[in-house]
Amino acid sequence: MTMLVLDVTAPDERRRMRAWFRRAQETAAKGFTLIELMIVLTIVGVVVAYAIPVLSGLSGA
Repeated sequence: MTMLVLDVTAPDERRRMRAWFRRAQETAAKGFTLIELMIVLTIVGVVVAYAIPVLSGLSGA
């Protein structure tokens, strides 16, 4: 089944919408994603969990 889609927006409206979408994509690409932050926090947590017993053993000796 084929659907017919009519584009009823004016050309200047389409141009404005494309410019807004392009700006939104550029802005979104500047930060870190949630998964990247979670991975970094996990790595830091593992390193800290390993370092605490090692460093506490050094001060008692």
